[in-house]
Amino acid sequence: FAPDGSTLLFLRGVSPPYSLQRVSSVGGEPRRLSDGVSSSAAWSPDGRRIALTRSSTVSGLPDILVTLAADGSAERELARTTDVNLVFLRWSPDGRAIGSWAQLRTNFAAQQSIVEFDAESGARRTIYQPAGGVLLNGWAWTGNDSILVSESVTQSGRGGSRLLRIERR
Repeated sequence: FAPDGSTLLFLRGVSPPYSLQRVSSVGGEPRRLSDGVSSSAAWSPDGRRIALTRSSTVSGLPDILVTLAADGSAERELARTTDVNLVFLRWSPDGRAIGSWAQLRTNFAAQQSIVEFDAESGARRTIYQPAGGVLLNGWAWTGNDSILVSESVTQSGRGGSRLLRIERR
């Protein structure tokens, strides 16, 4: 949902690349905003921009972070990655950064981390990287300076899960 709750974004298609669609939260005809989308999109806190990923390869792996205006115009490439796939994008509450769950391209379970990209420069920084053998389950911003991470203690998941609050430096 948009921050004001008036519209929502969804992906249309069976497999990547998808079409990003926008529709009123009370129903109506969807409007296509963009094609060639690789993973889910995220609204900026002020509702003026949308972050999404594209793929530079035919495999469809999400490795190009872009932003566009809420109406689908003014697309801007923010960053390209060659080592990780970018999934579960989230804007920081202040709108100054876009966070992502990053999965190592060669082995999704081998190395995962939470990274952020400066919303203006595209500069990348790792916020959190778990120890080897620990899998991320999810993450969320808990304020401008911290995130909450859910992780499995073991790769099998039998060791339980834990929640961690990570301070952003």
